[in-house]
Amino acid sequence: METKIKVLIADSSNDYRKLVANRFRDEPDMELVGSTTDGAEALRMAQEVRPDVIVLDVLLETLDGLDVLHRIGEMNLNVPCIVVSAFYKDSMISEALRLGASYFLRKPFGVQTLTEKIRHVTKRTDTAFPSEVGHLEFEVSNILRELGTPAQMKGYRFLRHGIVLTVLEVEFLYAVTGKLYPNIAEKFGASNAQVERCIRNVIAATWNDADPQILQKFFGYTISSRKRKPTNSEFIAMIADQLSLQQKYGDR
Repeated sequence: METKIKVLIADSSNDYRKLVANRFRDEPDMELVGSTTDGAEALRMAQEVRPDVIVLDVLLETLDGLDVLHRIGEMNLNVPCIVVSAFYKDSMISEALRLGASYFLRKPFGVQTLTEKIRHVTKRTDTAFPSEVGHLEFEVSNILRELGTPAQMKGYRFLRHGIVLTVLEVEFLYAVTGKLYPNIAEKFGASNAQVERCIRNVIAATWNDADPQILQKFFGYTISSRKRKPTNSEFIAMIADQLSLQQKYGDR
């Protein structure tokens, strides 16, 4: 029988920690093994109880969440961390991911979202959002087909998967080299350099041959279609953003 996922939560909100604790009582595969508002205490607990995952607020007493994350890396505790915060900026998200965070969740978010992420980082689910991934692959393929992206190029599958991942987890855009490329490389058995180069080549082929009106439809005035082709991250971000809006509001 598979053991329960041991979760340690360090969060500044007593109410939220109580909410999570109550929810975990209804999750048959999870147990809360520690709860604190103090960063130093979270480190001590991590060493003592050896959790499977740590949910780490940025704003904590004694040590903030990023300091805790840094020390976890120094101590080689090898535990996935989900960093959360209601107060954030792009540089904070980038720093958290650079320090090894598995996810950065922006408060407020539902406990259901948290439990899904916990199962994902601890590999207690076969794949992340399987039905959603299949739907997104179909939608991305339709957009790339409309843009005229050559499907026979090796970078096509890399690009499609990168867009899907970014729709599911926007944090990938803050760590393209450190997280997005390695994830794609692992899936397709390629190197990070191959992934970057092949995506760049397939975007160049798309940009050079696409109908200007089609480019305008997807990229608007943010990028001049005949002055400069977008970088890998710009291209992925624009398509992912459009798909995210379609998911949120419907294709209107």
